[in-house]
Amino acid sequence: MGTARNVERRIERLVDGLAGAMFGGPLHPSEFGIRLLREADLAIEQEPAGPAIPNRYVLTVHTAQTVPDALPRHLEHLLEETAMERGWRLNGPAGVLIEHSDQMARTEISCRSERAPGPRPPWGRLVPQSGAPYQLIYNRVLVGRSEDCDVSIADAEISRLHALIWREGGRIWINDLDSANGTSVDGGTITIPVSIDDGAVVSFGPATFDLRTP
Repeated sequence: MGTARNVERRIERLVDGLAGAMFGGPLHPSEFGIRLLREADLAIEQEPAGPAIPNRYVLTVHTAQTVPDALPRHLEHLLEETAMERGWRLNGPAGVLIEHSDQMARTEISCRSERAPGPRPPWGRLVPQSGAPYQLIYNRVLVGRSEDCDVSIADAEISRLHALIWREGGRIWINDLDSANGTSVDGGTITIPVSIDDGAVVSFGPATFDLRTP
């Protein structure tokens, strides 16, 4: 299924989730979702881990437009789902606020965004043979020896920027970042991005971990 169709279906679910909610004015719920995702797409920036989008958004509509209290929560869920599908990184929790202004045209939605780093719930973890697991917090996770990595492993055999783990297209992916000692999955060295499943054995040089997802 293509990316465009996936987005279409997520917006359909947004509308279904608001069935019965009171909307007053000319704007349809889907228009809020479309405007939000357009802003996210336009605001993509390339970070060391790859494409990243803002996590905070303010949508402004005319004062006469009424929206249900649940709409921001549904839009936040839409943003999280889309980021996971497209492989975008969010550096903090998704947040959507809806404001009203009599300066807006009745059929328009304006949107502004910002990056507000903050805590996020882990979606997975790397479990070593001994010691505490490393939490996978962001949708794109840099693994390496550098303290700037999302998963920083103090091992001289691991490169400063060793590998990247991310979610995209409904799968989990891993890629070696030209490390000195290589990355392997289930015993096989990788040289291109490969998809991995829950329970896969992942090695960065000699350091071996089990990938676990909740």
